[in-house]
Amino acid sequence: MKTRSSPAGTQMAEADADITSIAEDRLVGAEAIGRFIDPTMTEREARRLLEDGHYPCWREGKVYVASKAAILAHWRQMTRTFSPPPPARKARARSGRAA
Repeated sequence: MKTRSSPAGTQMAEADADITSIAEDRLVGAEAIGRFIDPTMTEREARRLLEDGHYPCWREGKVYVASKAAILAHWRQMTRTFSPPPPARKARARSGRAA
């Protein structure tokens, strides 16, 4: 079966290949982390997602710090285990007869 790679998947694979040192892997500040997740994300959105624990990060003082590799691994894990909810069962009409 042939699979198609999405541009986002290609970017993530390239980001993994580009990381050769801790300094290159390290994202400092909510703005930098948000830009890595989504280039259109505002700093405020990134800070809220980080505070709510949606992405792996830690704080050094008041500054958020994250690892590109950890964010990518988290994203892959979340998308790998996602399965849509099962379809809702239709309620059957009950007969008016007593059993």
